[in-house]
Amino acid sequence: MPGRNRVLSIGWSSRAIGDLTRIESYWLGQNPAILPSVLQAILARVTWIGDDHASIGSPVPELPTTYRSQLERAYGYKVSYRVNGDPPTSVTIITIRHAMQRPLSPSPIRRYS
Repeated sequence: MPGRNRVLSIGWSSRAIGDLTRIESYWLGQNPAILPSVLQAILARVTWIGDDHASIGSPVPELPTTYRSQLERAYGYKVSYRVNGDPPTSVTIITIRHAMQRPLSPSPIRRYS
């Protein structure tokens, strides 16, 4: 709904910011015309997570259930995040990786959160 306030605040880890930079560099080299669409799709998924959909994500194996991930389906990017607070008040975006990339093990996810 336009104009409504986000339910959960969204924070970004340094790793997630670096991931966005790497994604941008990749698409600038591969197909610059779709870069805006890729970034818009990723940011739309992050916004959706913050709009009280954080608990819908899949739990990250071997980590507490506050660590979750969701797939951005248009371009295949997996957004990993941590839900903060009980009840949840915010999410921290930890990593953004393409689904074809090898998944991170739990320790880097925990380290960057």
